[in-house]
Amino acid sequence: MEKIKPCPFCGGEAEVIYLEKLHSFRPHCKKIGCILWYPIWDIETKEEAIGEWNIRAI
Repeated sequence: MEKIKPCPFCGGEAEVIYLEKLHSFRPHCKKIGCILWYPIWDIETKEEAIGEWNIRAI
């Protein structure tokens, strides 16, 4: 599995969480104050979420 890259804005650690109510995975920056979420709503797998995030990450 591909490793998730740091936040492209602050360089902070990123992670992927599962949003149960939306039935979607969401990558985001873990750094307090940055709170950057990837804007796609329908990401069905953790691997897809990481791939989408890494396309735009530094």
